[in-house]
Amino acid sequence: MKANPKAVALYLGEFFAELMKCGVRNIVVSPGSRSTPLAMAAFELSERFPGRLRVLVDVDERGAAFVALGMGKATGVPAAVVCTSGTAAGNWYPAVLEAESSRVPLLLLSGDRPPQLQGLGAPQACDQLHAFGAHVRAFRQMMLPSDDAEALAFARQAALEAVFAAQGEAAAPKRIAGACNGGPVHLNFPFDEPLKPDFSAWDEGGLPLAGADPLGSLQALPPLAWSRPTLSASDSRSFARLLAESAKPLVLAGEGTCATDEEAAVVLNWAHRFSLPLLADPLSGLRRFGDLAVIDGYDSIVETGGAVPEALMPDLVIRFGRYPVSKKASQLVQAAVSAGAFSVVVDRSQSRDFNSGTGMLVACDPADFARALTDVAEGHVDLGGARPAPAPVPGETVKMEPLAASASDACDGQNAGLAAARDVLPGAPEATGSSPEDAREAFLLAWQQANYRAAAARAKVADATKNPVSEGFYVRTALELAPEGSLVFAANSMSIRALDTFYPKGRKLMALCNRGLNGIDGTLSSAVGAALAAAEESLAPGARLSKTAVAAEPKAKHALGDADHALEPLRALFITGDLTLQHDLNALALQRELLRNVARPVSLTILLLNNNGGAIFDMLPQSSEDPYFERLFLTPQDVDFQAAAKAFAVPSWKVSEASEFEAACMQAACEPGLSLVEVTLPLRGVKERYQPYWNVAAS
Repeated sequence: MKANPKAVALYLGEFFAELMKCGVRNIVVSPGSRSTPLAMAAFELSERFPGRLRVLVDVDERGAAFVALGMGKATGVPAAVVCTSGTAAGNWYPAVLEAESSRVPLLLLSGDRPPQLQGLGAPQACDQLHAFGAHVRAFRQMMLPSDDAEALAFARQAALEAVFAAQGEAAAPKRIAGACNGGPVHLNFPFDEPLKPDFSAWDEGGLPLAGADPLGSLQALPPLAWSRPTLSASDSRSFARLLAESAKPLVLAGEGTCATDEEAAVVLNWAHRFSLPLLADPLSGLRRFGDLAVIDGYDSIVETGGAVPEALMPDLVIRFGRYPVSKKASQLVQAAVSAGAFSVVVDRSQSRDFNSGTGMLVACDPADFARALTDVAEGHVDLGGARPAPAPVPGETVKMEPLAASASDACDGQNAGLAAARDVLPGAPEATGSSPEDAREAFLLAWQQANYRAAAARAKVADATKNPVSEGFYVRTALELAPEGSLVFAANSMSIRALDTFYPKGRKLMALCNRGLNGIDGTLSSAVGAALAAAEESLAPGARLSKTAVAAEPKAKHALGDADHALEPLRALFITGDLTLQHDLNALALQRELLRNVARPVSLTILLLNNNGGAIFDMLPQSSEDPYFERLFLTPQDVDFQAAAKAFAVPSWKVSEASEFEAACMQAACEPGLSLVEVTLPLRGVKERYQPYWNVAAS
């Protein structure tokens, strides 16, 4: 019953080679004995094919799974995570649940004891079959390795099926958001001793990656291909007519709206064609654009409970992807449906409507839905007398200006397009005619005017000399300092809410967050994985993972300027609170991986908003002056994060004054790998600090 080391090498060589052919480029390994064959095979292939496969090491299995999840979220392609038998795979559970809920592709490759050691008290042996139950899209128990033709064919087929199930759709290049349609897949590998593969078998028999494709001209074809569900011509006409006849249609664009600039352009063009306000969640991908149709201040406009002025209340709501971060946005939909509005959800696989108010579920990607309706409009199809509004003049957008020092500066900083909107919008406009087109234009203008007021209110946070320094000042300043193309990963709780409130449209950033289950598990690990994958994804295929790249970037001349070398590092920002960072403090050890040889360096700044506890509970019904509240909910921890950073060789700064913050961010952006900028904030009073930026629609 002993394993054949050469057979193990050939079997796993076929498996990993097929993963690579399917586009998998990253393997995250946690050390362990029973997973030795998986880890060594992946490492050997990464050494032989450095431009096609990369191996990362994370000693914490929980964090490793989140590193792989971050990679999948940033690229739409599954990364694989490897661990040994026993309790190790149990540490993957939080990432599995998040990947399931967020539809992020993820491959789980667990090592296991062979069948004859199961159920007999062997060390580190437990039943790992279907360990994640219904939370994975597929599970496969792998056979013991063999080098016969049937076993090698099975290894290839298992890899192909795993990627197909995990990825769920064709991966789009140059992604701008975390829209995914995949999920986690678990493969369990039993191994007998000896555990070390003999890779001389690869040299003797060859590897699939090294051989010629017997199909010749088909060599360039990928092993996987997907189609996308689209609307029929009749359904497209029906939806276009519904929009054209609606007086007050509103679009909620949540995470899942678009994955690329091209998809975003389709959605924006559709919005212009039908005069639609787009309430753009920070994770939607639409905040990158300063377009007049993009409403980025809706959380400041809608009141708690979903109340808005009558001029802003829709009669038709179309939601793309999941509900936005803002609870008030979902309450607005609920209020509108209760008042008689019709609700349409456009989502490929499920409504994700916890308000149970969906009037129609359209199984389609948002961009394809928008494209189909735009095609109807541009084709001048008869809509029964109703016509969509003409498209706007190209370039009718709002340009994001440098951080304003006051509300008046923010107003003055808008471009002529918004100035024109302001001129015709002294207040909430009323329709000047009786047609649905006139009403839609008035409705859009009402939202634009409210959004303009919200922007002016939020701009006040920039003036630290006149306003108390708050989370908003630090987040807005950090976002303003982030160069175009930066990745921003927000933790949950108050961090993603700060991003929602203070991320103004027109900033070309890639904003991500683990919003599937809103947890605080593995968040820094996810950010590291996303940054590493995004840096790799930004390169031409021939430049990926070059082993001749520098190990650490030279110091930049300026945080936002040109560096002394030709290839600029990817700048990344991780916004987090203290409890979330404490929960994933092990991830600081990933500094070693970030500083290893990569084709494009990564500079990831951790912006720590340290209020020494769970300040979000001060905004929730649990809030109280009674002793239970601090003990059970605020939970102050008094962690010395500067000492923790030092322990992991992470450069760090701690600032308590607004005047020090920008300099600290600039210095951090010059550092390779991880760096930490910690700011201190009061534990109580967060609701009061946000109050000036809420309910501004009628101001």
